[in-house]
Amino acid sequence: MDEKELKRLEDIAATIRRDIINSLCEAGSGHIGGSLDLADIFTVLYFHTMKHDPKNPQMPDRDKLILSIGHTAPVLYATLANAGYFPKEELMTLRKIGGRLQGHPSLASGLPGVESASGSLGQGLSICVGMALSDKVDGCDRKIFCVCGDGEIQEGEVWEAAMSVAHHKLSNIIAIVDRNRLQIDGPNENVMGLEPLREKWSSFGWDVYECNGNSIEELVHTFDSMAGDKPKVLIANTTMGKGVAEIEGDYKWHGKAPSKEDKVDGCDRKIFCVCGDGEIQEGEVWEAAMSVAHHKLSNIIAIVDRNRLQIDGPNENVMGLEPLREKWSSFGWDVYECNGNSIEELVHTFDSMAGDKPKVLIANTTMGKGVAEIEGDYKWHGKAPSKEDKERWNINE
Repeated sequence: MDEKELKRLEDIAATIRRDIINSLCEAGSGHIGGSLDLADIFTVLYFHTMKHDPKNPQMPDRDKLILSIGHTAPVLYATLANAGYFPKEELMTLRKIGGRLQGHPSLASGLPGVESASGSLGQGLSICVGMALSDKVDGCDRKIFCVCGDGEIQEGEVWEAAMSVAHHKLSNIIAIVDRNRLQIDGPNENVMGLEPLREKWSSFGWDVYECNGNSIEELVHTFDSMAGDKPKVLIANTTMGKGVAEIEGDYKWHGKAPSKEDKVDGCDRKIFCVCGDGEIQEGEVWEAAMSVAHHKLSNIIAIVDRNRLQIDGPNENVMGLEPLREKWSSFGWDVYECNGNSIEELVHTFDSMAGDKPKVLIANTTMGKGVAEIEGDYKWHGKAPSKEDKERWNINE
């Protein structure tokens, strides 16, 4: 990228920041911190990387952007206005009753360039999955960008969607994590730690990129270099409130002050949690796993019944779980593995558990173990044996 193009993009980003500030001042409310730090990313996407046409917002093969972190709508609106989707004067109607520029993007408002409504955090990547699967059916190879906040990806639904993206090989999805390390209650690490973030995404089957999210030059280079048959995620390291020195890096410009820490009762009992391997396709499991590690709850021991089957058949046919050890490890857990149908191995494994991290045992089992006729048959997931089955299996009371 030459100096002239770099200067053009930097000037656009500066204009977008001014428009964000002006529209929020007029509205008297809204989210300024994240909106300002995303200005460089949106500039590169809409004025360099994405295929789109403001004169034809519904262009069939256009790239799409889903703003999962919906409360940063001011940066989306300012970018769309500067790109020519609607007159810039309309930015002054932000958050006005009856206006098209509501506090969170809305399809119902009819604003050109908005691809999806967003409000409740954590849903954007799931929306992208639906869009990408539909595009697969239609033979469309558009790119779908999903902008997420780093506080937002503490939500379990994000990781459920991330697993689904990799399982369905939706390589046209590009997630962007606004890594400003802050959220409404303060620093991420004080709320629920995210590191090692690169390893988390990688273990879920994504190619991981990282750059300075407030550097036009680095952003252009990173987006231009993306290739391969895996979904991509960009960890964009940003500064909340970027462009206004007085508020840079101050989470109070997002929302309320952090709450007092909860007291713990000091009880050191062990808590065992038995999970099915089909069950851990649920995003809530991974949200809980992150919380356990963050709060250093080393007395929790999770046991995954790894029989590789669920009600609809083999796990891998529904939503693949591998690499499972790496997933748990990247979420901050010590991982153990053994034959879950061997008493000797189980005793040895539980007896050997130690350390200050939460533990998970991947117990490799055989569904229906002990009854040769039904072993490894997922069809026996839900039904009960009949009296005839019992007699045939020669099981005594």
